[in-house]
Amino acid sequence: MRSVSWRQALTRCVMARLSDRHFTMLRHRRAFGVLPDLSNPKTFSEKIGYRKLHPTPSMSVLSDKIAVRDYVRERIGEQYLIPCYATADELTPELLKALPDRFVMKGNHGSGYNLLVEDKSDWTFPELYDISRNWLDDDFSRVNRETQYRAIKPRLLFEERLGSDPVIPPSDYKFHCFRRNGELTVIVQIMVGRFQEGGHQRVCLTPDWQPVRVETREIEDVSTVEKPAGFDRALALSEQLSEGFDYVRVDFYILDDEIYFGELTFTPGGGFMELIDRQVDHYLGSLFSIDREMARARQVAL
Repeated sequence: MRSVSWRQALTRCVMARLSDRHFTMLRHRRAFGVLPDLSNPKTFSEKIGYRKLHPTPSMSVLSDKIAVRDYVRERIGEQYLIPCYATADELTPELLKALPDRFVMKGNHGSGYNLLVEDKSDWTFPELYDISRNWLDDDFSRVNRETQYRAIKPRLLFEERLGSDPVIPPSDYKFHCFRRNGELTVIVQIMVGRFQEGGHQRVCLTPDWQPVRVETREIEDVSTVEKPAGFDRALALSEQLSEGFDYVRVDFYILDDEIYFGELTFTPGGGFMELIDRQVDHYLGSLFSIDREMARARQVAL
């Protein structure tokens, strides 16, 4: 056991010192068994790997969970935004006192910075402050070298807690929007039971509610996954928000016929999604082009 821990510590130390490009190449090889072609990317994972090393400025702005609210407001309307109680550079006693008893605390600069607060009297200020401080001090861009997050100033936002369940949040509907030569393809990934003990379940579907296998950890029986009343409207909204991008994932929470925007993601899983096989990786890669992004990167390099 001691030798394994030593190897893991050494591996982390070596990986942390690598350049973004070398890190991406080695992590890709470990995930998929082959080195990626980042000069002429063809698979989904390769294209995401290239994109996270050469993000456009808009990707940083729209990956910021605070800044993206303006984009959503302008594109589809205020009514689809989760009500926001406050944004702040840090949590203070005065801010905590002003918040309602039930809320969600989030970090704006990456993934995983979420805390569901059912009753703030269950928490002390130091407890919440320490959690938020750890988030703010964390450089999310270092986790998978998603460099678009590097330009985001870490901040906090406090939103309304959706749904009535004290533990489980509403299901998360992730619309993967691919565009190539003007043709739009959407694959819907549904996350059910997030934050539950044992982890959440996921399923991928086409817009007409047919199952499609993409990732390894998907449930096989989709008959229990009901189509919510607001699904078709959320699909149309995802098309509006994704317009102008060759690929982006648009997340919504759907509570019957109520729809709330979650986030925009340009490099899901850091390019290391657990796809079922290389054939799926090539298929997803064929659904969108990053030629414009590569042309821009070459121009910037001149």
